[in-house]
Amino acid sequence: MEAAPRSCAADADSEQEQQEVAALREKERNLTGVILTHAFWSEVPGPERLDARSQLKHALAREDGEGQEAA
Repeated sequence: MEAAPRSCAADADSEQEQQEVAALREKERNLTGVILTHAFWSEVPGPERLDARSQLKHALAREDGEGQEAA
């Protein structure tokens, strides 16, 4: 079964939505820089730093409900 074609208006984000997405992406880039350059990371030994950052990323994903099974 083929999906019904969408109108051009339905495919295009509004200018306001595009601005909101751009602002959120900029905020994400800024926060990433703050996290990666935080003084805490200088206290973590080099070989362990990558694993520690990875664990942080996955811990935050679990808080958002990613990877959790339904009860």
